[in-house]
Amino acid sequence: MSLRVTAAAAVALVVALLAGPVALAHRDHDRYRVDLYGLTPRVGGIATRVVGHAQQLELTNRSGRPVVIEGYGGEPYARLLADGVVQVNTRSSAYRRGEAGPSFAERSRLAALAPRWRTLDRSGRFTWDDQRIHGVATGPVADRSKRTKLFDWRIPIRVGSRRAVLRGALSWQPAASGPSRPPVAVILGSVAFLAVCAGVVTYVARRREAAARASA
Repeated sequence: MSLRVTAAAAVALVVALLAGPVALAHRDHDRYRVDLYGLTPRVGGIATRVVGHAQQLELTNRSGRPVVIEGYGGEPYARLLADGVVQVNTRSSAYRRGEAGPSFAERSRLAALAPRWRTLDRSGRFTWDDQRIHGVATGPVADRSKRTKLFDWRIPIRVGSRRAVLRGALSWQPAASGPSRPPVAVILGSVAFLAVCAGVVTYVARRREAAARASA
């Protein structure tokens, strides 16, 4: 029993030590800021915003016209119809992007296929991940002490028969100044380790107490 408890304590310690770098990496990733300039030219009844900790875009269509968001190969990716129906093209490269993103050959192949639409809802609102706003890898930031613009991004959109572009930029945002605090994951890992240690001490004390009563 004591061996298993000791092993559990060791595991908790390893978790506590590993949780720190993971939490710091997550905080580092959160410093990439997505700026949304808006739709060019502007179209009445269409609202856009950045959501999901700057990892997603959201478009709401109240224009009374169909809106089509193009995928990575220029194919239709999603459409928001005038009556509020929201559909996604399951043959789009943006739909099938995966973690590494589609290759050029895959984008070309999918762009040549006829769309296969799947209805999501009738909210008139579409939220999606888009590699064009943050990329798979942004590369190193030369000076992490100041805000740095990394690149501009563009997403082609069609409103009825009219073409438009959703525009924005990706920037590096340094951490706010002030006293540093331990990551939450480190605190939780330390608490877990201390709890296991307390359990070990309690277990040993009870065994000794039971042995003392038996010998008496």
